[in-house]
Amino acid sequence: MSPYDEFMAYASMRMQGMSDAEIAEHFGVGKKHVLQRMKLAAVHKTILNAHRKGDIDLDTVMAFTLSDSQKEQLAAFNELGDRCRVWNVRRHLTKDGETANGTLAQFVTLAAYKAAGGRVMTDLFGDESYLLDDDLLQRLADKKLASSGEKLRRKEGWDSVEVSVSRPDDFHQLHSIEPQLVDAPSELTDALSTAVETQQSMDEADEDWTEEREAQYAALEQTVDALEDKLSVYREYSDEDKARSQCFVFIGRDGKAEIHRGVVSQAKHRAAERADAQDGAEAETKAALPNTLVKDLGVHRQHVAKAALATNATLASDVLLFTLCDNVLSQPGYRQRAIDANFTRVMPDAEGIAETTAAAALEKARGALATEWLNADSAAERFAAFRQLKPKAKQALMAYSTAECLTVELAQGASDEISEAVLVDLAPDFASAWRPTADNYFRRLKRDALLVHGEAWFGSLWLAKHAAYKKKDLVAILDAFFKCDKTADMTPEQREIHAHWLPDGFVVTRESSSS
Repeated sequence: MSPYDEFMAYASMRMQGMSDAEIAEHFGVGKKHVLQRMKLAAVHKTILNAHRKGDIDLDTVMAFTLSDSQKEQLAAFNELGDRCRVWNVRRHLTKDGETANGTLAQFVTLAAYKAAGGRVMTDLFGDESYLLDDDLLQRLADKKLASSGEKLRRKEGWDSVEVSVSRPDDFHQLHSIEPQLVDAPSELTDALSTAVETQQSMDEADEDWTEEREAQYAALEQTVDALEDKLSVYREYSDEDKARSQCFVFIGRDGKAEIHRGVVSQAKHRAAERADAQDGAEAETKAALPNTLVKDLGVHRQHVAKAALATNATLASDVLLFTLCDNVLSQPGYRQRAIDANFTRVMPDAEGIAETTAAAALEKARGALATEWLNADSAAERFAAFRQLKPKAKQALMAYSTAECLTVELAQGASDEISEAVLVDLAPDFASAWRPTADNYFRRLKRDALLVHGEAWFGSLWLAKHAAYKKKDLVAILDAFFKCDKTADMTPEQREIHAHWLPDGFVVTRESSSS
């Protein structure tokens, strides 16, 4: 008996007054099997007819049972059309809801979600539950994370605590400060020092590693671990450490909160070292730009570069292949990278970045990609669908994805040599994508820096005339200059500035990239 005939027979017997248990006993099957087949009998007849004709398989019919509404089932069937496959039906009916086994659901707990009024859709065939109220689930997770963050502030005295649902994209680039031992018993610290020194002596000794020697070393490792555990209660972060670092709280892959204390940005240390090494003239120029402005300018620069690289498949292929081969074939140790080798998308966080022409270009490139293969449920299904793409579509996907991983900052020593070399060949038109305005540049400068710009662009007479002007007036004047469409009255030098001037570090030359 086919599944279709089976659930139609069960439906007929139920209409005659037989219970599910009696039907199961009659056919020699389990009660759950009967319930599953009866669930199929409740699917809209149009869908059942499509299955009977061979247009859709049984697994797809099963997916429609996620909804008890035949109206909703039929609407999904008609909307999906030729894309009526089991994973698409599930995604459509559950609205991409989190599963009960998802990290967010595990963190919040199904009981807390239901207690807050959350709706759950259960798959009778796949034994999976879907949480349909994404906003509620997110609010519950945010509230629980915020509570953990507040405890760190109130009980441990941390000023800066960042909470997020997922691990920050750049977390792997951060550095953790080790807490210091405070009033630890000398017998524990002396024992730890002795054990570590013994380990080091065994590492350095030129002797064969016999089974006895390996057992001795393993015992030492256990001793060190045990002593570290005992000393952990005596480790504390100083007030200075808490002032210069922060805590991160996010949900781990196991659905539990991960708390990381004493985290600092490596970029801040590198920036400080670079600032100390700069000569007087360069340091004076850079001092005129606030750190937040330097950061935002770097984000704009990166966004323009990403937009250009997203449509340059040849260069993107070289960048991607170089990064792979350099990491695999080179000697172990730190290697400079033009892109994040972990393939983490570098997200922009500068104000106003979404309204730029570079953002529009990236969005256009993203919209032109062939992404239907992403709809498959499993990685194997996605890979199989991906392999069916035409070479041109794969090239476009490769170029865009590589571009989204591109790491670029303002060229003041922050961007590595590889990224700058990529920009030399890419040659993006930074000036057409970013022009200085009151909001993105002038208002964020000090008054003296505005006067320096004015003198450089308009001469010493301009400086003498405007030396006593208030900052807001200087901002308005410089902003108006770049917004002006009438350039006929400008000198050739001013027209060049109006069309192409960029802050130091935006444009890179081949010489500077190889220096």
